[in-house]
Amino acid sequence: MALSLRTIVPILTQLRFLALALSLALSLALLVPSIHASPVPDSSGEEEPSDARQETPKYESLALLIQSEAALLKEELCTKHFVCDNSMESLLENNLNLPKINREDGCFKQGFRKEKCLRKITNSLLGFETYLSYVEETMGIESKKVESIKYKTKHLTELLLALMRKPNAEGVTPGTPGTPENRQTRPQAKDTWTQKVTARLILRDFILFIQKTVRAVRFLSTSGARNGSLGV
Repeated sequence: MALSLRTIVPILTQLRFLALALSLALSLALLVPSIHASPVPDSSGEEEPSDARQETPKYESLALLIQSEAALLKEELCTKHFVCDNSMESLLENNLNLPKINREDGCFKQGFRKEKCLRKITNSLLGFETYLSYVEETMGIESKKVESIKYKTKHLTELLLALMRKPNAEGVTPGTPGTPENRQTRPQAKDTWTQKVTARLILRDFILFIQKTVRAVRFLSTSGARNGSLGV
């Protein structure tokens, strides 16, 4: 018996959708292997180590977290207290002796020295304790956030000290506020505005220091640094 047009049309429609579904499934099956075979290249421009890390070390993750929290706090000084770019900074900078990482500290890619670099970083992190305490006193209701940064910074220092062969060499001792020159320096501010500007400068330099610390500790994940072949 011949099928009516009313019966044929639904059948053809179902066949068309079935063919479309099969075609889509086949396309996906061909696409998935190519995704696994060709990972998306890193567009950051940063050079990756030859032995790509499977997991970020704890000390690197902690340093990144400290950097993020300090950056948010510095932003709050601008948005809540209106302490942003200020012409007074150039005058205040001359009175601050904030720790910095320089080329001779052995923390750059060329001339990297594990022990020397870690000694510099841990000593400086201990030295920042005085300055972060100053920021804590300045921030008022946001002081708990500074307290969190101080706690994490102390923990980071302990993690990095554990990586050193001689952590107590040249005055690097857990629980001390850093080198003598850092202990002697504490910012002095005559008014609230200057105090907040000083706090902003401290956070700015602290963030820059942590950024360089992150770059330095990444070198520890390379085979040469892990094996100590980069020396002291």
